[in-house]
Amino acid sequence: MDLEDINIPFHYDLDPGGAPKYLTHRARTVQVLAGLGLSLADISNALSLDPKTVAAEFKAELQSGAALANISVAHVAYKMATDGEHSEMTRFWLKTRAGWVEKQIVEHTGKDGNPIEIEISAKQKLMQLIQSEE
Repeated sequence: MDLEDINIPFHYDLDPGGAPKYLTHRARTVQVLAGLGLSLADISNALSLDPKTVAAEFKAELQSGAALANISVAHVAYKMATDGEHSEMTRFWLKTRAGWVEKQIVEHTGKDGNPIEIEISAKQKLMQLIQSEE
């Protein structure tokens, strides 16, 4: 498979002044591959470039790639949590983002809901008898 076969949409970032800074296809490819978790060595091999060249020429894309991937996944997770069709994602979101905790309360009772009866062993009964005679 050739990198040209990968459908990577044209994208832009904002430069420090806030104006759109359009990324070249190669820069966007570096950003996407970094976001997918590929190492600098893997990205360099995929582009047939020296790792030092990739690190120098695409520093911003290497740094922003992971953040943009996390934003994309968080957006999907949020949509799933709020669409009413993915209750597990809703619970996950509430536990991890809203601090909800599922509490389980266990109460122990004896037979028929009465207090728990504790049997005293023969040794304990003998010790009680000895102490009561003293």
